[in-house]
Amino acid sequence: MRMPNVGETSEVTSPNPGVLYYGVYVPNDTNLGEDNDKVHVYTDKSEALKLVKKYKKARFKAFRLKEEAEEFAEHGSESCGTTASTPERSGPVAEKPSPFKAPKPQDLVQLRKAIETGATDIVKKIVLENPRYLISIGDTPAILQEGSRYNALHIAAKARRDDICEFILDTVGDPAFISRLYGDDDMISCQSRANILLDLYLNMPDKGLNETPLHFASKFGATAVVAKLVSYSECDKHPKNKFSQTPKDMICSRAPSSNATDVKTIRNLLEEQFYVPVLRSEDNSLPPTVGEPFSPSRPPALVQHVVNPTVDIHAYAGPMPQEEAKIFRKKWKTPPRSVSSSAGTPTKNDSPLALSTTVRLMDTEKGLERIGRTLAHETKVGWKEYWPFLGTFTDFATKEGLDLLEAYMKKRFQETWGDDNFEKHCEHKELAGGGSGDVDNDGNPTDDDKFFTPPGSPHDSIEEFADVSDGENVFIEGNTPGKVDLDVLHALAGVDILQQKYPNIYRWRHAILLYPEKERELWASPAFTRHLKKLQTPGTLTPTHRHEDGFLSSPDAWHRRLVRCTHAPRAVDFSNVT
Repeated sequence: MRMPNVGETSEVTSPNPGVLYYGVYVPNDTNLGEDNDKVHVYTDKSEALKLVKKYKKARFKAFRLKEEAEEFAEHGSESCGTTASTPERSGPVAEKPSPFKAPKPQDLVQLRKAIETGATDIVKKIVLENPRYLISIGDTPAILQEGSRYNALHIAAKARRDDICEFILDTVGDPAFISRLYGDDDMISCQSRANILLDLYLNMPDKGLNETPLHFASKFGATAVVAKLVSYSECDKHPKNKFSQTPKDMICSRAPSSNATDVKTIRNLLEEQFYVPVLRSEDNSLPPTVGEPFSPSRPPALVQHVVNPTVDIHAYAGPMPQEEAKIFRKKWKTPPRSVSSSAGTPTKNDSPLALSTTVRLMDTEKGLERIGRTLAHETKVGWKEYWPFLGTFTDFATKEGLDLLEAYMKKRFQETWGDDNFEKHCEHKELAGGGSGDVDNDGNPTDDDKFFTPPGSPHDSIEEFADVSDGENVFIEGNTPGKVDLDVLHALAGVDILQQKYPNIYRWRHAILLYPEKERELWASPAFTRHLKKLQTPGTLTPTHRHEDGFLSSPDAWHRRLVRCTHAPRAVDFSNVT
């Protein structure tokens, strides 16, 4: 039954919630016949559609106000400027379109093949040039394989590429990446979008078997990928596939080669994982502590108070099951004491953990980290610690950590020498004495790699120990060695630094090892640091510093002069200094 024509009334109406007015505009050159004298506004959508079908040039639009519908019916869209009240535009103002075009299917295939072959540099280049390779229209993961509807994380997990998995998750979870895609300066909105994208990438199932990237990593035995995925609190560890199987039910079921260790490792990872942290105050006004084990789903409660200093996590070991985390924390808090010496002084025969009590007392800034780092490496547990000069958490025993340190030291050498001199010195030169540069657990050269001096002059003749660069020595912070250099040297203990692969780390470490061990250990003392700042000038107090008497001085000689300035007749024990 036809509804009455509401266009016959002219009174102003107010918005009526739930009622829409459909205005139908028919161009003037159309012969309307009996419909010519009517204003075509209806509340029944079917009636509006009948008129549109009757006149092929007719158009209709829905409005919340009758007046706007009448205006459209009489004049069409040219005169109807209040389209913001239509249902389609009644929400927020439309976002600015992205300047990046959607990639073609063949381009997506190229990215998929780069992921499968592990071409990480190519993957990074493609994604960073056009964010649309990872984010499709609608803020959903881009599909790289039609049919099964695999996104980039599915492909990387299936190919067992943990480094690419990490890059994908870090990228889509970065609000700056979202801001670049849309040109949006509202970082709160970008962060919200990034959180949604991260959740979608981690938990979106494929079309065929309804499996998430975690299913893929588990059944193909990709231990490193599983560890990377579950490190995100957004990752659901118990999703079910088409056959009601969780990732834990499929461990290594399609792995080409697996062993009991891989199965156990993945099973432990799929359980709730825990981390053991080091808690420190910003200014070290409070003693550092080994915190209770925590998991991503239950982060540690760091009590903040306006009076007390801020306490943050500065290092952590893990992931590991809860029981193992409790045992690890106990060992970390109460390590075995040194029993080699009745006087309590550690000897070279003590294990690293047996020296921990002395380390903890003498090094208030990194002592706990040194103990935890050693324990984590011995028990083959993951380890991360915060390095302020890098501004991130890392472990220098890993490729990731070495790459970060190499890039930082390269920048330091370029800043100190200038680009021209840096390029000139990039030609690798053999050190006097040769060797591969390996060090023992104390950071000292091994027997085959020590830098020998002529007999009778063990410290005062270092002129033949030309630096690898034959230029000014460069340290991590400033123009003189300090506590940070010593901390990094300890963190590199036992790590093989290849000169060809890490030339800048190798060059820096060689310069540090020119200083005798006793001298290096004193860099940690507050008194040493204070007087060093008073006495040093740019380019002085280096291993090849020449004093006013014109003679080349060794590290031992200039340090003896510095110790005399502190009125200390001998090496001072700073173990009780807070």
